[in-house]
Amino acid sequence: GHHLGIVDCLRADLVCSLTGYRDWVAKLPEGSEARRKMEGFLTFGEITIYREHCHMLACAFDRLRKAGNLLDEQELGWTNTFMDQLTALFNDPHMYLMVRSR
Repeated sequence: GHHLGIVDCLRADLVCSLTGYRDWVAKLPEGSEARRKMEGFLTFGEITIYREHCHMLACAFDRLRKAGNLLDEQELGWTNTFMDQLTALFNDPHMYLMVRSR
């Protein structure tokens, strides 16, 4: 639920297919907190990412970027966009990110 008085200005900054999302997230280390968080979408249909998740997720996705050819070109683009979103979230503690189906 949302708190009374909060205005959501949701817009899609990153759009991908369910299969693409599943494959991208599966490249995170098995059993990691980052993978568990991101796989929550596959279980619950949406997840909310708050400022306190930024460091954990940014570290995990940065490792993916630096792993060489683990990510294909599209996944690298998603990762770069997601990292930009995490940076914006970290810099604005009143913001949050949602991962959900359209």
